[in-house]
Amino acid sequence: MEKQFVKFYPGVYTDREKKALAAFMETCRAIEERGPVSPAEIREGKVTEEMPGVYTQVITEEILRYNNTKFDPENPLFNNESYAVKLGYRSIPGLQTLAAHDDSFMAPFPRDARDYMLVSGLNHEISFYNPVYAGDTMYLIADERHILDLTPAEGSEFRSFAIETAGSIYNQRGELVNKVAFRAVENLKALTDPEHMKDPEEMDWIGPDWDSRPEHYYSDEDWEKILSIWKNEHMKGAEPLYWEDVSVGFMPAETLDGPIDDSIEPTPRVGMGNGGTRTLKREIMDADFRGTMVRSEQNGIYRMPDRTDSWPKEPDLRLKYGEEYGGGFRSVDLPHGEESHRFMLINFLGRDYALRHINNFMGDHGKLVDIRWGIMSQDSLASRGFARKHRRQRCGPPRPPAAAGRKSPRHPEGGSQSLPGERCRPDRRGSAHNSSAGAGRHRGKDSDIGRRAPPDPPGCIRSGGCSADPPPAGTPTRRHRPPAGCGPAGDSPCARS
Repeated sequence: MEKQFVKFYPGVYTDREKKALAAFMETCRAIEERGPVSPAEIREGKVTEEMPGVYTQVITEEILRYNNTKFDPENPLFNNESYAVKLGYRSIPGLQTLAAHDDSFMAPFPRDARDYMLVSGLNHEISFYNPVYAGDTMYLIADERHILDLTPAEGSEFRSFAIETAGSIYNQRGELVNKVAFRAVENLKALTDPEHMKDPEEMDWIGPDWDSRPEHYYSDEDWEKILSIWKNEHMKGAEPLYWEDVSVGFMPAETLDGPIDDSIEPTPRVGMGNGGTRTLKREIMDADFRGTMVRSEQNGIYRMPDRTDSWPKEPDLRLKYGEEYGGGFRSVDLPHGEESHRFMLINFLGRDYALRHINNFMGDHGKLVDIRWGIMSQDSLASRGFARKHRRQRCGPPRPPAAAGRKSPRHPEGGSQSLPGERCRPDRRGSAHNSSAGAGRHRGKDSDIGRRAPPDPPGCIRSGGCSADPPPAGTPTRRHRPPAGCGPAGDSPCARS
């Protein structure tokens, strides 16, 4: 039987949709009726997971050191406690995105309303205020949730909803750690007769056949380039980076991580995930050790003599997509000479590889202010035959404000001491498949650079106003602007920033 789909119109909902929409809107109302959560209430133990839109997670030393070592193993700030303490930290801080768990904030539209789904325009943003330490309890609090019907006026077989949740993350001391905004557009299809038209075993996820991309062989020339990038990496470290030293058009030294044999997996309540392989930079750069490694005849990638040595022992936490502990299939368990099927890279894996690039550039005295990333843009989906026409696109890229005295859009804030940096990572054929952008704060030469930029004070921002505790200076009172997304997650075994 040929499948027949419901045709949707904006603001006109089927009985099936009405039930799901009512359930979704109830989560929005519950957050609104709960009202603001103040730092004082957190300190007094009055904030619990029984409240709508509130989750908690204890950051263990194991998960903190695991991610620090895996993503930035050579940086003493994230791996040497005495070094971190001398810079004014309580102890080793976690990498900046450790606490910002996307799925604790994102709210998918109830699946009862659809039979198939195509996700597009996923784009997220995190702002940073205070470090995360081992033993901290994170309070992940949804501040507001919005849904917008983007279905075109002429009707479509797709019901397109833009869904956004903005929130705050605090520690047990009531200090603001992060402000976040997580967004995606869900394009939903519904069969006119689901019971008789859909195979119960059929996948409900719609998307391009990314597996059709040809596999790349890493030649000797490719490895010469990779080794050159590694040799020329530069970690600023304790050397101050002054605002005046960064001119328009300046490009930080590139970084590169890989081979990526296995992706991380999302881990409930932990922003950086769990599992997956580490970079083999140190081993591959050592010519003597590289001679003991096994190079794949199929793709030219160097691997450890024992493939499992590239998979660090992960913390004992429940994973989202694999078995309850340890995840599912691991390509590192295959014998040499046997390759796994192509797999997806979780969207925030590229974001976390970018952290090493940013930390190398700004050094110990800089502070990461903001990071944004996106995947599955309209253009990338259209290039694979999945064009989506929306009535209105709310989740598009921002247009930077005019620069005062600067011509480069990489520095839209003129003479302020904030350096936005944009990153659009191309694949081997020059097509962008993942994008991210970040902003770091740097001191001028006439300021005190004896220590790393101090954390911002605690505060509480809500759509309905502010609690009794004042917000951090400079905190925007409107929701984050959506960033650009350059396309779907790719398959490159080396991530380059």
